[in-house]
Amino acid sequence: MLVLAVFHSMWVPQIVRNITRGTRKALQKRYVVGTTVLRALLVLYYFVCPENILLLETNLWAYGIILWLAIQVLFLVVQEYLGAHFFIPKGWISIPEVYDYHPNLMSDPEAPEQNLGDCAICLEPIVARQEGATFGNEKAGDGHLNPVGTGASLLINAGMRRQYAFTPCSHIMHTACLEQWMRVKSICPSCRTPLPPL
Repeated sequence: MLVLAVFHSMWVPQIVRNITRGTRKALQKRYVVGTTVLRALLVLYYFVCPENILLLETNLWAYGIILWLAIQVLFLVVQEYLGAHFFIPKGWISIPEVYDYHPNLMSDPEAPEQNLGDCAICLEPIVARQEGATFGNEKAGDGHLNPVGTGASLLINAGMRRQYAFTPCSHIMHTACLEQWMRVKSICPSCRTPLPPL
């Protein structure tokens, strides 16, 4: 079973690569989840199903391997949202300095929606909404922003910040547009300056 556990540690090299390169979105979630589910189905069939084709005895350690696969997928998904170094305490290892494409915006309580200009790629306006802003018919509560924030509000704020990306050369674009652009070229679409990995 130890050999099987090592064989199913397929996402560990990708997790390490994300850490060393500082990338957060190296593989698509559907690829990671699909591959993992297919591998998990094989383990479940051969080691949990009593009448498998190889006539192997049932072994409950297979659930441990499934758990190990789930932990790896969880790490990859959380790395995508919280960054590649989210679980490493500062000071344990020297983490390469990575450019932050998603800085916090200055909050203006009187303007919950900030127009940040137009995207240099799709030419659509970039609108950043603050936490607590109204969306459609929703109510904004008491209208005050909590400076500390709860865990859920921090995740929502991080998700909102990921809608736009500031390049090192101070241009702003939609994150989705810049990601699509950087699949082809790793240069700024406005000034052609080389860009670090997104």
